[in-house]
Amino acid sequence: SSDVCSSDLNVDSNSSTQIKSALLERGLWSQFQQLPFKNIPQPDANIPAIIVQCSNPEPFHPKLSVFLGDVEAAMIQGIQALKKLTDHVVLFADANEQMNLDRFSEVCQVVRVDGDFSQCNSASVTYHLKDDPKYNQAWVCDWQALVKVANTFQTGAYHSQQYISVGGNQEQDNRHYQVTEGIKISDFLTKRNAKDRMVFGGLFSGVHTNNESYLPMGADAINIIDNDPETEFMSFLQPGFEKPSFTTAYVSGFFNAFRSLVTTSALNGSLRDCVSCGYCEDVCPVDALPQNILRNIKADAVEESFRFGLLDCSSCGEIGR
Repeated sequence: SSDVCSSDLNVDSNSSTQIKSALLERGLWSQFQQLPFKNIPQPDANIPAIIVQCSNPEPFHPKLSVFLGDVEAAMIQGIQALKKLTDHVVLFADANEQMNLDRFSEVCQVVRVDGDFSQCNSASVTYHLKDDPKYNQAWVCDWQALVKVANTFQTGAYHSQQYISVGGNQEQDNRHYQVTEGIKISDFLTKRNAKDRMVFGGLFSGVHTNNESYLPMGADAINIIDNDPETEFMSFLQPGFEKPSFTTAYVSGFFNAFRSLVTTSALNGSLRDCVSCGYCEDVCPVDALPQNILRNIKADAVEESFRFGLLDCSSCGEIGR
């Protein structure tokens, strides 16, 4: 039988089939996503590689360097479990996050990534590492999944603890927390201003929801930001000295003033998906053409969007947010 009892959760003595069964039975399967669309993988899916994210340089995300001493041993045990499923397990971390990863390099490949937050993304890293089309179906997870796997295999019961961070320009006490998944938010956090927005996940790629009662599954960061609208009087008649633009749509485009401006998602009192700056192609971490992809998706031209790089999209949040 491929079933694994709690007393038999030993990585060294179990096969890949038994490890898969243990992940399924213990509620760990949803910790993994399969590229290119980051779906939860099918149990019988081939696993060309598992890419593990150890850093997220988006503002106010949990830093592994803070907890490394407490979770390093568990992470190594988690890696050893994943290596039963595939020979190619890769850990990557932000080159600017100061932490010693030497022990991990003894059991798997370790990659340091230099760049902004969109470069330090599991799909982006896979794009630049792959040398075969099969890696388009690689699995991805984060370092907390390794901790869950190790602790669950050790105890036989699902490990429900996770690390989160709370920050933002409206939160005066930015800090890390260790909480139970799905915890009631009011148990550890109270907004000082009821109008403030609460974004779960990153500021650039997170999710804003009106239901702030419980921590959403998979969210490891809470960002609290100002939501007061900044409506400008007769803004349509203003030349735009202080409006962000790399083009000549506004006067600021002639003076390259964008870099010195403070931007906000509430500009003119409304949310905007795109300010038409024209720089998305230059910063795309997977060399795609985001504007072309977005327009073809809106026009339901799916095949054409593939041609412009949709299948390589890392979901960094550059478009559609």
